[in-house]
Amino acid sequence: MNPMLAAFWILDPIYGVMGRVLAFFYSVIASYGFSIALLTIAVRILLIPLTTKQVKSQQAMQRIQPEIKRLQAKYKNDRQKLNEEMMKFYKENQINPLGGCLPLLLQMPVFIALYQTLRDIQKFIPQSSQMYTDICGKGVDPSKCKPNMHFAGMNLTTSASKAVSSGFGTVWPYLVL
Repeated sequence: MNPMLAAFWILDPIYGVMGRVLAFFYSVIASYGFSIALLTIAVRILLIPLTTKQVKSQQAMQRIQPEIKRLQAKYKNDRQKLNEEMMKFYKENQINPLGGCLPLLLQMPVFIALYQTLRDIQKFIPQSSQMYTDICGKGVDPSKCKPNMHFAGMNLTTSASKAVSSGFGTVWPYLVL
């Protein structure tokens, strides 16, 4: 199976969950901006364990940095011996040099799904939800829907570069955000 297709297959259920959660937040607080903010906060809360693990690993690597520099200076002409000593040092101190990267890699699919859900919102929120009706209209097919979402003086479906053509009065909220 193509790795890219596999990645999308894995993300597909995440899109649906995020869409339903976003529609739920909108049913509680009928505001696009606040619903998106609540979804983002919920995602960040769910990722706290991975973020904490990543930060702890980075702090451990910073603490041992002087020792690593000492090893690098001692074995600067012998790469093989340097690698052996560093692996031995990591093992003795129970430190995984990739410990800061792995949690970040595990978070990536979630952030990709969050971005995609917000980018093509009409495809992922339930068509039966009030949010879908407010964005697309009742009974409109997702492929024919042109989302219409306004929050804090901005059309959330328009980029700042497109809003510039309308003048400063229209673009200033985008610049502030």
